[in-house]
Amino acid sequence: MTALQTEFANRAASHGHQDMLPHMHQLHQLAQMCRTAVEFGVRTGQSTIAIASGLESGGGGTLRSYDINEPSVEVPKSDTVSWTFERADTAKLELIKPCDLLFIDTLHNSDQVEAELKHSVMVRRYIALHDVYMFAQHGEQGGGIIKPILEFLADNPEWQVMRYYHSEWGLLVLNRVA
Repeated sequence: MTALQTEFANRAASHGHQDMLPHMHQLHQLAQMCRTAVEFGVRTGQSTIAIASGLESGGGGTLRSYDINEPSVEVPKSDTVSWTFERADTAKLELIKPCDLLFIDTLHNSDQVEAELKHSVMVRRYIALHDVYMFAQHGEQGGGIIKPILEFLADNPEWQVMRYYHSEWGLLVLNRVA
């Protein structure tokens, strides 16, 4: 087992941020089907480790992470996964480079999610949004996030709901229709 897989197994078993615990295996499995991923929101790196280890399990790839704050995570070195971090406000970010997976877990309010979903034009396969249940109607420092997600789906018929994973927080996965 590689250092990255060991770190994933340890974090998925138990860690300090319980909001990501129910969804770490789901992110890992999604990333296994990808070669490139972009992560908006790092915090302590639970999703970072899940996505990076999923990429590694799937044969390798690249993960680019963005957060307005410095992350408090060290991603174990991998022979097949490249991880880069950029400190940035993802609501004001220029369009990302093309990727297979975009994971969104930053400031949970309508304006932020609406701005981040503009990057969908650069996403080939999946968009995963965390905390869609917790902040559906009432967001952090603003409106809830379900409205911009539903508007996005109505305005972009090339995207559909692939799966919703229910928990106290919720994970919504969208996929691009071929």
